[in-house]
Amino acid sequence: MNPLRFGVLSYVNCLPATLALERGEVGQDQLILRKGTPAQLNQAIRTGELDVSVVSAAEYLENQELYHRIEEIALWCDGPVRSVCLYSQLSQAQLAGGAIKLMVTPESATSVALARMLTGRATTTPFTTLEQAESALREGQTDGVLLIGDTALDPPAWTRNLQIHDLGGWWKDDTGFPMTYAVWVARRDLSKEGFDLARELLARSCDWGEQAMDEVVAEAHRRSGLAVGELQRYFEGLQFRVTPESRAGYRRFKEKFSTPNLVRAGE
Repeated sequence: MNPLRFGVLSYVNCLPATLALERGEVGQDQLILRKGTPAQLNQAIRTGELDVSVVSAAEYLENQELYHRIEEIALWCDGPVRSVCLYSQLSQAQLAGGAIKLMVTPESATSVALARMLTGRATTTPFTTLEQAESALREGQTDGVLLIGDTALDPPAWTRNLQIHDLGGWWKDDTGFPMTYAVWVARRDLSKEGFDLARELLARSCDWGEQAMDEVVAEAHRRSGLAVGELQRYFEGLQFRVTPESRAGYRRFKEKFSTPNLVRAGE
């Protein structure tokens, strides 16, 4: 069988699940890895450039006919996540109570969908650069800016005087459920042998990450420059093993996502 074309996130958040794959501790010579943002990986597997990948929860819900989901593993958090945050001069109540305009990351469909759910379907416009987002906020053209991933963990200086709304915590407060941000999928045209191998390698990679968390944190520090203690606290809040509670939260997100005109995965 040819090596699996496997997508991994360029952010540090999935390192507990995928660092073993990147280092060849698991799956050496069985994988060809490709790194990218959620949006880049969504596009790559959707168009057949990848066989297996982590994808936005929204991507899977929009295109379930294309994918088999690896059910046992997902990226989720039960409360504040710290890497999906909305920065605004407005309070949470103000954001949820009016005709809101948001500048949003172009990198994640799930985060944009979540922001629209929590704010009562704000109008969202993707920004091209952080400078563009800052300018729009300063000039009153937007009510808030949505940042994700490593950028949210180490936000630009211009966010310091703004209120920080962690969308994971907001979702938990609103629904009482954990929030699933990403899932792992294989294309339906991948053979059963390929799917079974992908599931086995991902499970083994998660096992390795759990046992070698010090190495995961050290690599995250090397890539991001964030303090080791901060990264330890961050990873303590992330979960990768699917549980009945995370499944229930995902079902709730699916129900809200299925509401007409909420969001397209490509936005």
